[in-house]
Amino acid sequence: MRKRLKALLVLMLLFFLSNSVKSAPSDFFEAISSKEDPFLDLMRNKIKTHEYMGFEFFEDLLQTISPQIKPNEHWLRTRFLIFEVMVNRTFDKSELMNLDQTVSALKENGLRSGDRLLLAHARWYSGFLLHDFFKIDLALGNCIDAIEVMEEYIPRIKLADKYEFLGEMAFQVVDYDATIGYYKLFLEYKLEVSEIDKRRKIVATNGIGQAFLRKSSFSEAKEYLVLANEKISLYQDDLWRGINNAYLGHVYLALGETDAAEQLLKNAIETCLNTERNVASYASNYLGRLYLNKGMKQESLFYLEQAEQFLLNSQNKYLLQTQFYLLETYRSLSDFYRVYLDNRLANEYFEKYKELNDAIRYISILSSQNITRLRMDNEKASWELSVAELEKESIIQRRNILLMIVISLFTIIGSFLLIARNRMKAQRLSAEAESKRLVAEKNAIEAQLDMLKSSLMEKSRMLQEFENRLSVIQNRVDVQDDLERINEMKILTEEDWTAFRKLFERLHPGFMTQLKQSIPGITTAELRLATLLKMQYSAKEMADILGVSTDSVYKARYRLRTKLNLENEQSLENLILNM
Repeated sequence: MRKRLKALLVLMLLFFLSNSVKSAPSDFFEAISSKEDPFLDLMRNKIKTHEYMGFEFFEDLLQTISPQIKPNEHWLRTRFLIFEVMVNRTFDKSELMNLDQTVSALKENGLRSGDRLLLAHARWYSGFLLHDFFKIDLALGNCIDAIEVMEEYIPRIKLADKYEFLGEMAFQVVDYDATIGYYKLFLEYKLEVSEIDKRRKIVATNGIGQAFLRKSSFSEAKEYLVLANEKISLYQDDLWRGINNAYLGHVYLALGETDAAEQLLKNAIETCLNTERNVASYASNYLGRLYLNKGMKQESLFYLEQAEQFLLNSQNKYLLQTQFYLLETYRSLSDFYRVYLDNRLANEYFEKYKELNDAIRYISILSSQNITRLRMDNEKASWELSVAELEKESIIQRRNILLMIVISLFTIIGSFLLIARNRMKAQRLSAEAESKRLVAEKNAIEAQLDMLKSSLMEKSRMLQEFENRLSVIQNRVDVQDDLERINEMKILTEEDWTAFRKLFERLHPGFMTQLKQSIPGITTAELRLATLLKMQYSAKEMADILGVSTDSVYKARYRLRTKLNLENEQSLENLILNM
């Protein structure tokens, strides 16, 4: 009897599940196409309700629903694509998606839907997907573009989680001002509903403290890191206390409170050694610097070498933050060996520091919020151009149909007037979109050139600072060699010149070719000087970038005037600018 009852229950369960599965596609399709808002909350609830059925169920569901959506139903297609991203992210299956194809489809359908808020959601989920593929700078740009539209339609208190995500991404691309701004918005609007929410606020508070620390704003960094420790005390979370203490120890060291710094840094190393080794290496580096300041040679070297080994063996050694920690460790080791008169190792670590610093600066330039926004503007202009072209094709098709009707009705004159108006409209849309794209591209190039200029000026300042430090002990013979080597270094390296020239030629195409034709014997140095004149840099800026004296710049300008056969009253700058 029991066996029969059990079998009956199994059959009833299978029947119920079978009917549920059969009805699921239609239920989900109705939810996707429903005018109910908020659409995203509705889909999240449906995914959560059916999550126990596994990824295979949703994979079959997506394949069933997709053919039901017509290609020209852009509004519906956008919502479906967002749902597809949500499903894959829920099950950690983002890598199964075609990144370029999905992002392109999201943006194109979102743009053609004519719904600004839906397009913003499409851009946000494009950012999610780009983040999963570790394209953090592009992810940040898409999400910033999305949040600005969302703020017009959605109260900020409902966007708190998104501000947290933006703060996290901004920190990863070392845009610390943006990190502080977004994390503050998160802390302002996020309600502490659960224990998880409270812990997330600890992470955000720590993130603001770290961002201020990276900006060398030590008082503000101390304020937020101390506040994070106070929050951590409520949960007795030893690991997070150790993480927070690493950065707070750095702050105390910078403020001259060495006893407190030593205690915090030791606690951070002990706590994070087995679980957060990158943080342990960060604390180890600054504990080594602390002992270097105290003249404790063996202790200092032990912790500095430990920091270097941890970072070189890190599982996340290629992350930007890990590279930043390694950069600071190289600087500390260079200072250590300089203090203890081993100039060979000091120079070796300084070269490593300089090389890594240039690489990080280049990445941060490309990843900065301003450059990313320019790239997004350029991308949007390109998409608008594509839509304008599609509209143009649609107008041509309508024209042909209309032409046949007009011919049949013998209203040829009227049809030609309508065709001409439509053609002019399409050409105007296309021209406006192309103009926006060109302006955005020009702004992006000029911004990158300015960033490259700032990087070269910083490199000049860094070498001058290093030279000044060597000058303090310049009576030593080996230090004299170092001074002579530094004086011979060129600020604008071949790699720098190549990067600068590529950007310059995009901004001023044909300028270098015209200059070479005007002056057949022009040298590389004179060509570089002419490009800097074209950019309207001052003599002081050109001297810093080229690594020469201001007097050398004036002499080079005179030689260039001579080769151009300019009279005294003629302006070299005007001639260059008009080329």
